[in-house]
Amino acid sequence: MAVADIIKKILVEAEEKAGGILTQGRQDARRIRKEAEVRAQQIVEQIIQAKQDLSNQAALRIISLARLESKKAVLSARQRMLNQVFSDRRVRVKDLIEKIVVSFEGEKKEALEPEIYLKIRRPEYEARVAEILFKGRATSETDEK
Repeated sequence: MAVADIIKKILVEAEEKAGGILTQGRQDARRIRKEAEVRAQQIVEQIIQAKQDLSNQAALRIISLARLESKKAVLSARQRMLNQVFSDRRVRVKDLIEKIVVSFEGEKKEALEPEIYLKIRRPEYEARVAEILFKGRATSETDEK
């Protein structure tokens, strides 16, 4: 019986050792699975952040382009208005405004300095600009009704 007891003892020890190995293997598997899940979550967050950064950059680019187009439209409208103002015969008389300078050599005509010219003609320019602006506003108000 001694051999049978020894075999039984060896089997019990082997089962205990196998159980311990199996338990350790399961714990290692859970730990590895958790680490893999954490790593996968980090990768997902990195991908999401990268996509958000790209979309933010694209949005900023679109906003910048829209602002640029808006500024272009405003400048274009201003240019059209100025062209209208300065092409108007009532306003375009700069060459006709001259001053007469009297000296020992006699009288001679000279063009007015820009500051004086603008001081004299400014009310006409402002009136013409207001006329153009309100004409556009009156048209758009009529369209809205």
